[in-house]
Amino acid sequence: MRRLFLRTTITLALLLFSLLQTSTASWGGDGPLAAIDTLLASGRYGEAAALGEAELASPGIPVSLLAPLVSATAQAAIKAGNSKIALRLIDSTLEKTIITQPSRYRLLNTAAFAAMSLGNNSAAARYLSEASGIQGISFQDQAIHFFLKGMLATQSGKEKEAEPAFAKAEEYAYNSAVSSIKPAIFLQQGKLALASGKTPKAILLFKSAIQASEKLEPDGDLPNILAEAGSHLHKLARGKDKPENSADSDLAMRAMMRATVLSLKLHNYRAGANAFSKAAAAAETEGKLNEALKLAFEAIDTSQKGNHADLLPSTQHLTARILKKLGRKETSLAMYRVAASNLELSKRGILPDCSSTTAQYHDTVRPVYMELAELLFDAAGAAVDVENQQKLLFEARNTLEMLKTEELRDYFGDACLGSEKKEITPNNLPPGIAVLYTVIFPERMELLLSLPDGMKRFTVAQPLGEIGRQVRMLRLTIENRFDSWEPPAKKLYDWIIRPLEQEFKRQNITRIVFVPDGPLRNIPLTVLHDGKTQIIERFSVVTLQNLAYSSRSKWVETEQSILMAGISESVQGYPALTNVEKELQGIGGAAVRRGSVTLLNSEFKLGNIKKHLESAPFPFLHFASHGEFTGSSRDNYILTWEGKMTLDDLENFIRSGEMKKNPVEILSLSACQTAAGDDRASLGLAGLAVKSGARNSIASLWDVEDKSTSELFIEFYSIVSSGYGGGKAEAFRMAQLKMRERYKHPYFWSPFLFIGAWL
Repeated sequence: MRRLFLRTTITLALLLFSLLQTSTASWGGDGPLAAIDTLLASGRYGEAAALGEAELASPGIPVSLLAPLVSATAQAAIKAGNSKIALRLIDSTLEKTIITQPSRYRLLNTAAFAAMSLGNNSAAARYLSEASGIQGISFQDQAIHFFLKGMLATQSGKEKEAEPAFAKAEEYAYNSAVSSIKPAIFLQQGKLALASGKTPKAILLFKSAIQASEKLEPDGDLPNILAEAGSHLHKLARGKDKPENSADSDLAMRAMMRATVLSLKLHNYRAGANAFSKAAAAAETEGKLNEALKLAFEAIDTSQKGNHADLLPSTQHLTARILKKLGRKETSLAMYRVAASNLELSKRGILPDCSSTTAQYHDTVRPVYMELAELLFDAAGAAVDVENQQKLLFEARNTLEMLKTEELRDYFGDACLGSEKKEITPNNLPPGIAVLYTVIFPERMELLLSLPDGMKRFTVAQPLGEIGRQVRMLRLTIENRFDSWEPPAKKLYDWIIRPLEQEFKRQNITRIVFVPDGPLRNIPLTVLHDGKTQIIERFSVVTLQNLAYSSRSKWVETEQSILMAGISESVQGYPALTNVEKELQGIGGAAVRRGSVTLLNSEFKLGNIKKHLESAPFPFLHFASHGEFTGSSRDNYILTWEGKMTLDDLENFIRSGEMKKNPVEILSLSACQTAAGDDRASLGLAGLAVKSGARNSIASLWDVEDKSTSELFIEFYSIVSSGYGGGKAEAFRMAQLKMRERYKHPYFWSPFLFIGAWL
């Protein structure tokens, strides 16, 4: 819910923010500020930001125009998804430039909004606090200031502080000369009420926004207000699904259609495409599919007229979905393919640089790829010849690869994550290896199996809800050491592995490369069993986010020096890990090589890690300390003596100095865990190898007993250092089997995932 509200705040409050800023054209006449203003008004945010940055890089900018130019460029950057760039520009200007108090006030407000869009509420509060002390500010600038304070309070869970701030914003807005402020505030308050679960209040506010717009002269922002308010009101009224609310549905549709007319009249094609899309979606929910299709095609046409390539994937996705409902499967599949293709082509427009986040992932990216994959599976099932079937299954796999790439980039907020590692997925696999994708749709699960001689698909008639229930039951019973873990483990085996057994036997499969989906990320595949034997007894398992991020090159055996760091004492309120010292000594004894380093307790500090990793290459890194991976990458950490090491810290250390010359072979974490019940938390584990540049990583899904964990890693590194030639994944399986002999319950040995190289 917090993530959803944050996305709502970022994407929906931009409208009011632009309304309440002083027009950039009034600052610069017919110069670059006017050009930026024109681009912003027509929705061409990336171009506006690029123009502003180019102007700021040129010499001789008058001091009087510098702050307005920075403000305009920052607004454009935020709207283009580049809040980090906006903050950098503003901070630099505030530090080095003497500017007027009103200009400082606007820049501080802009900075606060950029910080909020990045989820940095403390920084936003600092910017707003500094702005509060500035006097002699216009009504409209004060209106946005108090509105931002209300947003920040709501986003921080302080609703009691939000209400008076919003009331103050309304007070200043009523005295402003900008015509659209009043309905814009109603709109934003309605969205916030909706996000807080106050549906009746939200309905009244959306209606107020529409009604307050009726007598206003149209300006560049009014179409957006009408489209947004109409869309939200319609979703709450639900057309013919709730006949008693038909008046609200009619009002909502009229608002969206008026928005389309005003947008085209104002030549704001971005707003027009947005309005047509919302009207089409509303008609779709009412079952008026032919009308919806016509509006969806209008949305595509309007996007193309305005040259807004970044809008095409969402408008084409909407059209494809409606075509599918109309039973036009071939045309729908073709449109889905175009939408998926345009997602890649338009990425530079949506995500101008690697500091961007992929906020539209859940709204556009995932639905396009998942629905396309579903249609491809269906088409493969209906294919009469093997060649066409294989072609469709390969396309389905490539679609899933693109989806999982964007999923990990969304998780880390990095549009370029892992781009240097992406390779073309081979059509044929080495003997003995099978790649298994599980793809969970609302009412079924597809198993996509890549084998040395081709691909197979198997359909499991189990809905997402039931699969999730069995996963939760399995994890709960194992984590709590209950004997009742066996029934869900067998049931999941029957769904995931049993359909594939004949293919595994036919191909003599010994290694499964597992690419899980949704809740299946929260359990280890190795623990599933057929009633007699567990998977770990028959297969080594490598878990991946996707094949594109895995290394397929053989590791060149050189030095086996290892950097080990751990904390055995209680520190920062975390309990002691009494076996860590023995663990590090045991690993060092098993894998001792010239140049190995051990950092224990007070020596385990960021500065020491940085110093050692920058001065010498270490093929093996092992951290024995508390840590957690959650649904938000910002909250992931490995505990150090004086603080926490983030994955960004680790990435920076490994990708600089001597380490960048030689890839890490294994990065292992022996006391970290993922947040239970969070499907996204395991993305942190999946991204561990990608962020660090390691070929392989090993980490656990849940917190495991200190003693058994130490024994497991001592055993593993002993096998590796002995020169075992069966590969690291098989070596880890052998170590787990040893632990299974000592500790019968899977709690002790099963939660560790081997992630990375599968050859």
